[in-house]
This record gives sequence, C-alpha cells and structure tokens, in this order.
Amino acid sequence: MPDVIAKQKNATAYTLRGQIIDQSDIATVTVNGQRVRLDKQGHFSYDIPLKIGKNPVQIIAKDVFNNRARQSITLINKDTQPPQIVLPTAKQENATAYTLRQCHLR
Repeated sequence: MPDVIAKQKNATAYTLRGQIIDQSDIATVTVNGQRVRLDKQGHFSYDIPLKIGKNPVQIIAKDVFNNRARQSITLINKDTQPPQIVLPTAKQENATAYTLRQCHLR
C-alpha cells in the first residue's frame, strides 16, 4: 500500500523533494518515468501536476551497478469547492432559452 505523503486542497501541482543515498554513484532517478537531476548531495526536486483525487507517484533510483530502489507514494488533492447550482431566472416567451444566473452555496 503506497504512503500518502501530502494532502493538498485544490492544488494544481506539488513539489516533491527528496534525497537519494547510495555508497556508489547514482546513475539515474525518475519520478513517474521522468528523469530528474540530483545535486552533489543527492537531493532532488520535481513538480508533479495534480488532478483532484489520488495521484500515484513512483520514484525509481538506479546506481552505476544497476541496483534499483523503488518507492511508490500517493498524493491526495482534495476538492474543497462546493458544487454550483444554476437556476433559470426567467423564461422567455415563445422560446426554449433561459437566462441563467449562477448561485454559490456555502
């Protein structure tokens, strides 16, 4: 079961930060299949676009000897906006069109 590491509210992106540590040199690191760069201490940062709901993330690190580490996490982006109700304000005579006004409920 993946870890839930962040709960955002109506966010469009999340910056994932971490560090890769190994006794040998790191060959590659990917986040959701996209290669990321490491600094000299093995730190990385990657912006992940979010949709409402669960956003799975997979991090894979590979060292120069082809040893791999894999970590799966889930980011949850909660929808905190209430639904909008649109009601007709007046019916036009001899027509099927309505004039609409948006109402926001709280």
